[in-house]
Amino acid sequence: MDFILDTAEQLVLDRGYEVVTTQMISEVTSISPGVLYHYFPGKHGIFAAVARRAFEQLEFKMRDLYTRASSSMPVGELIDDIVDALVVHWHENKGAILLWQALESTRQMDPVTQLLTRKSIERNSMLISVYLPQTPKDNVRIKALIMKEICFSLLRQMLLLEKTDGERIVAELKTMLKNLMSS
Repeated sequence: MDFILDTAEQLVLDRGYEVVTTQMISEVTSISPGVLYHYFPGKHGIFAAVARRAFEQLEFKMRDLYTRASSSMPVGELIDDIVDALVVHWHENKGAILLWQALESTRQMDPVTQLLTRKSIERNSMLISVYLPQTPKDNVRIKALIMKEICFSLLRQMLLLEKTDGERIVAELKTMLKNLMSS
């Protein structure tokens, strides 16, 4: 299964989302289209599986990082670690991220998008509760949602820009998150 997903992701990076077809994936993998259709409902199903796999890997990494959150660990250090891990993951899975962006609001991607959003808000809420325990409960969710939107928006831009511009965006992301966590 990973071979199919890896191939689809690489084809998207090499040729573009719109160009890649199930037939193309079949030819490169030497797996018949019938077998591909048995496991996936077309190219969108394959692309959703690529994105789902990348986000499952991200969830595993983030769970480890967020468990380190405690009032004794400086929030700035934790934010640096979290953003750095996000940047590495997004670069390592650029094809999956680009697929998710292209299909974000489609029926196939809805479950992936909803899960990613829910997990991100849960993790951010936990951070806010640890580092800003006096924050009213209603404001915790709002801050968590703002943190998610800031991260997703800036990381999407980072993928599309030159390295130096991307580095500036990452530095700005860290600053924005630290400011949000200190207010």
